[in-house]
Amino acid sequence: MILDARQKRAEELKRLTDRSASMSEEQLTELRADIKHFVSERKYDEDLGKALRFTFDLEPLKTSISGFGSVYHPRTSYSDRSRCSSTSSSVASPVQTETPPPAQTQPPPLENRPPPVKQVS
Repeated sequence: MILDARQKRAEELKRLTDRSASMSEEQLTELRADIKHFVSERKYDEDLGKALRFTFDLEPLKTSISGFGSVYHPRTSYSDRSRCSSTSSSVASPVQTETPPPAQTQPPPLENRPPPVKQVS
Protein backbone atom coordinates (compact mmCIF):
# COMPACT_ATOMS: atom_id res chain seq x y z
CA MET A 1 0.00 0.00 0.00
CA ILE A 2 2.83 2.37 0.91
CA LEU A 3 4.74 1.53 -2.23
CA ASP A 4 1.63 2.10 -4.36
CA ALA A 5 1.15 5.53 -2.78
CA ARG A 6 4.80 6.38 -3.45
CA GLN A 7 4.40 5.31 -7.07
CA LYS A 8 1.37 7.57 -7.49
CA ARG A 9 3.28 10.46 -5.88
CA ALA A 10 6.18 9.89 -8.32
CA GLU A 11 3.78 10.03 -11.27
CA GLU A 12 2.23 13.24 -9.93
CA LEU A 13 5.64 14.89 -9.48
CA LYS A 14 6.59 13.82 -13.02
CA ARG A 15 3.45 15.51 -14.45
CA LEU A 16 4.16 18.68 -12.46
CA THR A 17 7.77 18.68 -13.70
CA ASP A 18 6.54 18.41 -17.30
CA ARG A 19 4.43 21.55 -16.73
CA SER A 20 7.18 23.45 -14.90
CA ALA A 21 7.71 25.87 -17.82
CA SER A 22 4.33 27.48 -17.16
CA MET A 23 4.72 27.67 -13.35
CA SER A 24 5.46 30.74 -11.29
CA GLU A 25 8.68 31.01 -9.27
CA GLU A 26 6.81 30.23 -6.04
CA GLN A 27 5.28 27.07 -7.56
CA LEU A 28 8.70 26.01 -8.85
CA THR A 29 10.23 26.46 -5.40
CA GLU A 30 7.50 24.33 -3.89
CA LEU A 31 7.93 21.68 -6.61
CA ARG A 32 11.69 21.54 -5.97
CA ALA A 33 11.07 21.08 -2.24
CA ASP A 34 8.56 18.30 -2.94
CA ILE A 35 11.00 16.53 -5.27
CA LYS A 36 13.83 16.88 -2.74
CA HIS A 37 11.64 15.45 0.00
CA PHE A 38 10.47 12.63 -2.27
CA VAL A 39 14.06 11.69 -3.18
CA SER A 40 15.18 11.78 0.47
CA GLU A 41 12.57 9.11 1.26
CA ARG A 42 14.14 6.76 -1.28
CA LYS A 43 15.94 4.89 1.52
CA TYR A 44 12.57 3.99 3.05
CA ASP A 45 11.44 2.64 -0.32
CA GLU A 46 14.55 0.48 -0.56
CA ASP A 47 14.05 -0.85 2.97
CA LEU A 48 10.40 -1.64 2.26
CA GLY A 49 11.38 -3.40 -0.95
CA LYS A 50 13.77 -5.65 0.99
CA ALA A 51 11.42 -6.33 3.89
CA LEU A 52 10.01 -9.80 4.34
CA ARG A 53 6.35 -10.28 4.89
CA PHE A 54 5.05 -12.87 7.33
CA THR A 55 1.79 -14.48 6.36
CA PHE A 56 -0.06 -17.31 8.06
CA ASP A 57 -3.22 -19.34 7.99
CA LEU A 58 -4.68 -19.68 11.48
CA GLU A 59 -7.02 -22.65 10.94
CA PRO A 60 -4.35 -25.35 10.32
CA LEU A 61 -2.51 -24.07 13.39
CA LYS A 62 -5.63 -24.38 15.54
CA THR A 63 -6.25 -27.89 14.20
CA SER A 64 -2.66 -28.89 14.89
CA ILE A 65 -2.78 -27.58 18.44
CA SER A 66 -6.10 -29.24 19.24
CA GLY A 67 -4.78 -32.59 17.95
CA PHE A 68 -1.45 -32.28 19.77
CA GLY A 69 -2.37 -34.44 22.74
CA SER A 70 -5.15 -35.64 24.94
CA VAL A 71 -6.13 -35.34 28.58
CA TYR A 72 -7.35 -38.33 30.51
CA HIS A 73 -8.21 -39.00 34.13
CA PRO A 74 -5.93 -41.53 35.82
CA ARG A 75 -7.46 -44.56 37.45
CA THR A 76 -6.82 -44.86 41.15
CA SER A 77 -6.66 -47.96 43.29
CA TYR A 78 -8.98 -46.43 45.88
CA SER A 79 -12.32 -48.13 46.28
CA ASP A 80 -15.61 -46.29 46.31
CA ARG A 81 -16.76 -48.29 49.36
CA SER A 82 -17.60 -46.18 52.40
CA ARG A 83 -15.89 -47.05 55.65
CA CYS A 84 -18.06 -48.48 58.39
CA SER A 85 -16.91 -48.74 61.95
CA SER A 86 -18.81 -49.65 65.03
CA THR A 87 -19.50 -46.82 67.40
CA SER A 88 -18.09 -48.76 70.34
CA SER A 89 -14.69 -49.22 68.74
CA SER A 90 -14.50 -45.62 67.65
CA VAL A 91 -15.46 -44.36 71.12
CA ALA A 92 -13.24 -46.76 73.07
CA SER A 93 -10.09 -46.46 71.02
CA PRO A 94 -9.75 -44.63 67.79
CA VAL A 95 -8.06 -46.78 65.21
CA GLN A 96 -5.93 -45.19 62.58
CA THR A 97 -6.14 -46.91 59.26
CA GLU A 98 -3.41 -46.58 56.71
CA THR A 99 -4.33 -45.96 53.16
CA PRO A 100 -2.44 -48.30 50.85
CA PRO A 101 -0.19 -46.46 48.39
CA PRO A 102 -1.52 -46.24 44.86
CA ALA A 103 -0.60 -49.18 42.69
CA GLN A 104 2.46 -48.49 40.64
CA THR A 105 2.05 -49.55 37.06
CA GLN A 106 4.93 -50.14 34.75
CA PRO A 107 4.89 -48.22 31.49
CA PRO A 108 4.36 -50.36 28.43
CA PRO A 109 7.66 -51.76 27.15
CA LEU A 110 9.17 -50.10 24.13
CA GLU A 111 9.88 -52.16 21.07
CA ASN A 112 12.61 -54.67 21.77
CA ARG A 113 15.20 -53.91 19.16
CA PRO A 114 18.84 -54.90 19.23
CA PRO A 115 21.21 -51.97 19.65
CA PRO A 116 22.41 -50.46 16.38
CA VAL A 117 25.63 -51.77 14.94
CA LYS A 118 28.49 -49.30 15.31
CA GLN A 119 30.72 -48.80 12.33
CA VAL A 120 34.28 -47.66 12.85
CA SER A 121 36.06 -45.87 10.06
